[in-house]
Amino acid sequence: MKKDVKEIKCPPHQDKWGKWMFKRLQSELEAVGYLAIDEAALMNFLTSFSYWLQATQMIKKEGLVIKTPNGSKQIHPAHSIVKQNGELMKKYIQELGFSPGARKRLRINMDDLEDDNDLFKDWNGND
Repeated sequence: MKKDVKEIKCPPHQDKWGKWMFKRLQSELEAVGYLAIDEAALMNFLTSFSYWLQATQMIKKEGLVIKTPNGSKQIHPAHSIVKQNGELMKKYIQELGFSPGARKRLRINMDDLEDDNDLFKDWNGND
C-alpha cells in the first residue's frame, strides 16, 4: 500500500527568493514523495538559497573587490555569505536528494512504506 504524501506548501516565513525556488522544486518534491520529516531541511535549503542569491546579486552590483573607507581594497564581505550558504545548499541538496548522485544514494522505495513506523524498512544506505 502506497503511503499518502501530504500536499506540499511553501513554508510561510520564506522571502520572495525562497518562494521562487520552492515553486521550481514543488513538482519534483511531490514526485519523489516529500515527507513532513523533510520540512526542516527544506526550509533551511530555501533560506540558504535566498541568502546566497541576495549576496551574489550584491557582489554583482558592487563588485567582488570593494574599497574600504581608508582607501584599501578587500574582498566584498558578501563573499563569505555566498561561500557559507553555497556549502549549506550543497549539504541540503544531498540530504534532500535534489541531485542525481544524491538520489542514487537514497534507497527508499516509497511504494513499500505502509505507515510511519516503516520509514526505514527498505533503506540500504551506509552511514
